Amino acid sequence: MKIFGFFLLISFCFGSLLSKTETVLYSSGLKFQYDSPSRESLPWWKHGGGNLHKKLQNLNSLYPSCLSSPDFSSFPRKLAPVFPPGQAFARAPSSEEKQNNEMKNSNLIHTIDVPPGKTFYQLAGELKEKQIISSEKLFKALILLYGRPALRQGEYEISSDRSVWEIFNHFKEGKVRVFKVSFPEGFNHYEMAETLKNHNYSETEQFLNLVWNKNFTKKLIKQDLESLEGYLFPDTYQLTKYLPAEDLITSMTQKFAKIYQEISQSPLEVNLSRHQVVTLASLVEKETGQAKERPLIAGVFFNRLKKKMKLQSDPTILYSLYLIRGFDIEKNIRKADILFNSPYNTYVVKGLPPNPIANPGKESLQAVFKPEKSDYFYFVSRNDGSHKFSKTYKEHEKAVYEYQIKKK
Repeated sequence: MKIFGFFLLISFCFGSLLSKTETVLYSSGLKFQYDSPSRESLPWWKHGGGNLHKKLQNLNSLYPSCLSSPDFSSFPRKLAPVFPPGQAFARAPSSEEKQNNEMKNSNLIHTIDVPPGKTFYQLAGELKEKQIISSEKLFKALILLYGRPALRQGEYEISSDRSVWEIFNHFKEGKVRVFKVSFPEGFNHYEMAETLKNHNYSETEQFLNLVWNKNFTKKLIKQDLESLEGYLFPDTYQLTKYLPAEDLITSMTQKFAKIYQEISQSPLEVNLSRHQVVTLASLVEKETGQAKERPLIAGVFFNRLKKKMKLQSDPTILYSLYLIRGFDIEKNIRKADILFNSPYNTYVVKGLPPNPIANPGKESLQAVFKPEKSDYFYFVSRNDGSHKFSKTYKEHEKAVYEYQIKKK
């Protein structure tokens, strides 16, 4: 079959060459034009046609020594390789023409989607229809020549000013578009899924399903957990459109395991399991964006846990609502929300939630391992990213009035 494809390709190319009488070439910024002689014509160097004769005269005036032999062996080295018999020099394109060509070429980028199941033959038809390739037959001949190669799924960015061979080779080598997705520290899996959806990632729904798949969770984390929340390490990842969600999640949990292994070399000041560490770190992550506050906030939570006080962390209310409503929630907490009955709502239940409420970064995990000791039991936002810390409830009420109620 490969031999057949080879002869088909050769015959196609040879036929195309015979049928053309004039070709325009571009090489090193120069424009060349030549007339191919017919079978009945005289040898090319003796051709008396007016158009070709004039071109040769112009060429001879520029390079007098170039026409001394019929094979152009004395041409300048830079030009010799692109001069077949009968070719004559025209002129270099002007700067305006170069600029127009560059602008034209910049608009020739096409995005071709190759979903699962699409074949090279279907691709050939699409490329021809979109005028990206000039010959569907030649493209299919290349498919036969290379033994019907597999077509990698994904998005391809193709310039239509490239040759059929270059375009075919681009697909044969599976050069799909790779894009980066960054997940900020503290994103929960719903927010991560929304980010993936905004990047046109095809496996968003599967991503959500796998996060709550207990068998998949146990396979990756080696624990019987409700979900993978907290173990999807926030970082920048390289994706393709059809990258399996299983592969993406595996990379994220492997990154978490590596970071946690580094941090856990330091001993914990309080006896907590890994899952409890990750859960508490997720609360710390959601409470503040300031790195310097994280150890202090972790210390406040430890103080409250020792006193068997409710943690009363606002982000746990929002996560409770996420579990019920998914993406469609308001991030302003209402009075009714504070009493929302959920095992994740730390205004209702004592101790830690059953699972993390977000995916903490390295610094929040470190804060739980090394909390800052203090006498603080309360903190309230100053609405500038920082917090006011208080030792007593009376001080806390005053701070709430100062920074929350008074400023409304």
